Amino acid sequence: MEADVREEHASGWVFWGYTVGIFLVSVLILPWLLWKIVSVKNRRTAFLERMGLRGWQPTGEERPFWIHTVSVGEVLATAPFVRKLKKLCPGLPVVISSITPAGRETAEKEFRDGERVVCFPFDYPVPVWLALRNVQPRSFLHTETEIWPYFLLMLGRKGIPTAIVNGRMSAGSCRRYGWFRFFLRKVLLSVHVFAMQSRTDCHRIIRIGADPRRVYLTGNMKFDVPVPDDGEEKRKSLREEMGFGEDCFVFVAGSTHDGEERILLDVYAELKKEVPHLKMLLAPRHPERCAELERICEKEGVSAERRTQRRGKAGVERVDVLLLDTIGELAGVYAMADIVFLGGTFVPIGGHNPLEPILYKKPVLFGPYTQKITDIADALLEVGGGIRVGDREGLVEEARRLIEDPAHREVVGRAAHGILAQHRGATERNLAILRPFLYPDGVDPKPEGGLNI
Repeated sequence: MEADVREEHASGWVFWGYTVGIFLVSVLILPWLLWKIVSVKNRRTAFLERMGLRGWQPTGEERPFWIHTVSVGEVLATAPFVRKLKKLCPGLPVVISSITPAGRETAEKEFRDGERVVCFPFDYPVPVWLALRNVQPRSFLHTETEIWPYFLLMLGRKGIPTAIVNGRMSAGSCRRYGWFRFFLRKVLLSVHVFAMQSRTDCHRIIRIGADPRRVYLTGNMKFDVPVPDDGEEKRKSLREEMGFGEDCFVFVAGSTHDGEERILLDVYAELKKEVPHLKMLLAPRHPERCAELERICEKEGVSAERRTQRRGKAGVERVDVLLLDTIGELAGVYAMADIVFLGGTFVPIGGHNPLEPILYKKPVLFGPYTQKITDIADALLEVGGGIRVGDREGLVEEARRLIEDPAHREVVGRAAHGILAQHRGATERNLAILRPFLYPDGVDPKPEGGLNI
């Protein structure tokens, strides 16, 4: 009993100490923040909502279930979860929040059955207070593992049941968070369930302060994304729409970052000498970089055009590279690829979601930096469904082999697709653990004794 009182007092000091601290920090960074708001259109558009001043009207008499998704991949992975959740609890109001413009746009497309889509508030007292006051969620569910200290502390003080599902913790994040373990241990007391993707993620979240009794191993919900049954139809329609004929060999480089595109364009130029009908679709992680990529293409002597400028097959012969300057379209575009390179792996970003291309049985190439997708990358390598390359020369060699050998290309693509069935089921496991959160007034929302990790 005395220990519980000391813990409560310590958490109170952490809450008020952090409140004062972020107020002082916000004063210091205010000029920078205002500059970003003025200079970046997407930030201007979402600023009022993230401040809690717009879009946070009360949802009605029944308190909603609030689910936070960070970006596009998390939105897509959460969609099957939400559909099953609403079957379990018909009429349950759901609020979906995201941070990135791409995530927000994807959420608005995916969730059309009465779910409300909003921008997640800034992790400061006034925005958080306004959002929670108006939404009054019955429970809060956070996918992945971005830790928002003030928001979580406020949820704890209000007694709102909170869970992290599909949780992931990279080695770098674990190392950085580890410096603040004493503080984070108090913050993470507000989280009642940590449903993590892998054993490694379980151990890392415990290392930074999570209570081991609340940590569960449930798997990755991204494997539960429905397998499309219209892949061939989509491939043909997209090729026709974007001007790629059936005789073209299409190399899709998805979610690329600064430092990768020059390498990829160089690889493309070399392969093009051997394969005249080779085309590349280059999809930068941030579409606003397309103007910069057009300049790079011009400098490299590669003809380029934006996806929004392409209308049918006219002029396809003169265009080498199509730049995907739209948001939320990449997952479907993989259907028309012959081979795929996964962005964020030639630079120390850590890689982006490889499950989107393998849904369409596409062979996936990736670089040495895969720390954000370690488990999926290892699973692909184990079955021969993914190909890791160390540098430009390695990419040229492996891409050439896939281009020249259709049988090898099909074997790699099918092997990649095969890992989906082996890893499905995380959505059902998460729902089983989270049943108490659906009825927080009648059931203790603090399951004890986490699963074997």
